[in-house]
Amino acid sequence: MDRLLEPLEPKDRGLLIDLVRKTGMDVSGRSDFADGSSRAASNPKFCYEWSFVENDIIILNLWFENLLVENGRIIQRMNLRGRKRKEEKFIWKQRASRVDHAIRTAYNLGLPIRAIICSGKLRTDSHAAAEASKVAKRSLDTVQWAVALYNDITGDCLLERGLTPAIPNVELELEDNIPNGFAGELKKRFVWCRKRERRLRQIKIEETLLRNKGRLICEVPRCAFDFAETY
Repeated sequence: MDRLLEPLEPKDRGLLIDLVRKTGMDVSGRSDFADGSSRAASNPKFCYEWSFVENDIIILNLWFENLLVENGRIIQRMNLRGRKRKEEKFIWKQRASRVDHAIRTAYNLGLPIRAIICSGKLRTDSHAAAEASKVAKRSLDTVQWAVALYNDITGDCLLERGLTPAIPNVELELEDNIPNGFAGELKKRFVWCRKRERRLRQIKIEETLLRNKGRLICEVPRCAFDFAETY
């Protein structure tokens, strides 16, 4: 084991709900299930999650066994979008998709990531009958992480410990921290059409989801169309 990784190896099994609470995230809603507040820590909709997003707080469960040291940096390479395609179990697909969204949001909006480092028996198979991973120990890293690289096409990403997050440099003029871009350029195809800036759309969607706790609500005046309620 690399000496840089030794301090990160979890020494005890902290409760996931307690570690999430330490980041400042509100966990009061986790007790809203059949067994009540006395067993909030065992809420299956919470204790098996791989990621958590609330406002500007993003938390990922990272496996200690997957941490690497390169050029003195502690990193982890991931591709949850690719993993989602391989997973056969629906709930694992959902969790992988949520992690990918959390990473993409952190990258596009320049947000830090809090990492809960887990160790134990890591699942390696993707088929539906595979035994789920089992966490033996976990701890909250005191150092923040950030997304160093994210490929919006493939989903490949690189997380780095101690990196200061920054909004990725794109060839767009920014004014007052509001993304801008010319979205009306004429492009000749079979017919003339208006060019749209996909990246601006994605950033706006992610900002709206964060502000509305995961709900995508239309911001056109007097509309308030809620996509989740309708679809």
